[in-house]
Amino acid sequence: MKNVFEKDGYVYLNTGLSPDEFSKARGGTRIAENGSLAIQTSAGWVFSAWRFEETEEDGGLIFVKGRAFSGQTLKDYFCNDSSNSFSAVFPSVEFAKAKSARAAALVCSVMEASVNQNVSLPNSGAGGIFICDDFTKVVFFPEQIFIQAALRFESSGKEADFGQNRAFYVHPTLAGTNATRFTQSVIAYRALTGEFPFSAKTQDELSLDMADKNFVPLRNKIWAVDEQLASFVDNSLSRSPSIKSRSKVEKLASLRQTALSELTSGRTSSPLELTPLFPVASLYRELGLSKDGSIPQDGRLLSVIRKSSLSPEDFELAVKKDTEKNAREVKRKRFLRKYKKLLVSLAVAFVFALAAAFSVRKSYMSRPTTKGLSAFQTVEIFYSAYNMLDLNQARCTVLGKQPDYLVDVISQAYVTNQTRSAYSPAKKVVSPAEWMNYNNNGNYYMFGLTGFAVNEQKMELFAKPPLRKENPTPISEDLGKRIKEGDFTECYATYFLVYPESDMGELGESINERLHIEEYCDKVRLVFKDECWRIVEISQNKESEFFQDSKAFYDDYKRLFDASSKDILLTANELRTKYDWIPDNSEILSASQKLREEFHADE
Repeated sequence: MKNVFEKDGYVYLNTGLSPDEFSKARGGTRIAENGSLAIQTSAGWVFSAWRFEETEEDGGLIFVKGRAFSGQTLKDYFCNDSSNSFSAVFPSVEFAKAKSARAAALVCSVMEASVNQNVSLPNSGAGGIFICDDFTKVVFFPEQIFIQAALRFESSGKEADFGQNRAFYVHPTLAGTNATRFTQSVIAYRALTGEFPFSAKTQDELSLDMADKNFVPLRNKIWAVDEQLASFVDNSLSRSPSIKSRSKVEKLASLRQTALSELTSGRTSSPLELTPLFPVASLYRELGLSKDGSIPQDGRLLSVIRKSSLSPEDFELAVKKDTEKNAREVKRKRFLRKYKKLLVSLAVAFVFALAAAFSVRKSYMSRPTTKGLSAFQTVEIFYSAYNMLDLNQARCTVLGKQPDYLVDVISQAYVTNQTRSAYSPAKKVVSPAEWMNYNNNGNYYMFGLTGFAVNEQKMELFAKPPLRKENPTPISEDLGKRIKEGDFTECYATYFLVYPESDMGELGESINERLHIEEYCDKVRLVFKDECWRIVEISQNKESEFFQDSKAFYDDYKRLFDASSKDILLTANELRTKYDWIPDNSEILSASQKLREEFHADE
């Protein structure tokens, strides 16, 4: 008998416990724990609470049951896609693989909806995810009672079952959105490769592999796999427990990363999609599903066409080199972990510690600071960093967890932009003001801020802060009054956020490219701490948004640019009569100065 099965409109879970054991384990209390039910509607996925309602005894064991529908678990789908036994549900290996891919993609889509709606799902693994046969409903079993049952399977000698039920899917130290992203990525990895990224036979070995990131990245498992999908999955599987899940307000920052990552995927995010998005459309395509994630009408998965400048042979060589490098890194980590106490006791460690301390001190003094700046100037420095993707500059302006989400976004956006530039230099991402100076015949993408003001006072978007080694003099007055340690102040920052979007053509090319413009009025709260102003809270308020066809905009720009004898400022003045988000002349001149400084710095 299967441990999870449906009968007469109920789904049953075998707890593996006798009535006496169930009572001692406080099963009566745990049965009241809520899971989640996701139902697909015309408006998207709708979530509600779900739980087991009753118990039944069969063969000396307790089963818990709850109202459900005809279906099976994601684990069953995965097991059947590699099985040689078929049934009415899985009449052929091709159809079994198609159903498995459909189920995996569906669960990834549901998890993405839960993140977007700020809904917390139980992290029960594939064995605790029950999917309706028509793929319109999904039940996520209550976490604790399923863990207890899965552990019972393990204690009965079914460790492999335990791994495929839950352990392979759940990182032991992650929580919140990070935990969801990890499980989501394991499911995608298993669906794409037929293997698990982490599949050690014991929980201790499994936890160690997860901590050491001892897995073969998706980018190395499949030649020419979708770059955005591989990057998301590999990053999520490498997540550190020190990276905390974020509040709903903090998710605003991911607009930058979302827009950058969608440049190649062609998937357009909702204006309110505020976290880094799982590339669901890319997963559908890589699995051979239809564009809506359904199984093609003939019941067979579509052929996946992949292209790469790297030949399969060169790919294998690169994978071998990368695998050897990762093995050495894992070996190094485990050696250091095993002999940590001994190494720390050695005198040479002390010498290296002194050298490291000196290096840290030197690095610390070279960092930017907001000391000597007014509150308005501190806000100016932060939004300049946002516009220029300057991580160090952004870090010096914030304090605490709430505003730190934008610093993470700046970091992610910068890395994504550098990676994109390495693969396609002609598709570089620049700020709007830099774009007006040099747009590479319209090939550069526009991403950044314009029209920036603080309390209606025009401010710079390319401002630079002083460095610590310059020892700036702390201010004692600001906004017409004396300030002291612990004082708070608030102001409002207004600006346009400009970023690109596109759709994906049948061959994976970007089509319908457009600019997404959002107008914001942010409430910024600062505290005067350690002789300088620091931002402790940013409440973003989107006042308007609109779209502009990229080609139509560039045609307008080119026509006016040629008509003005290639005068950038005259062109901007004319464009501004139609597009109120165009950077003003002072921003364009500041960007021009920045470009000149960067050019001379590279000489």
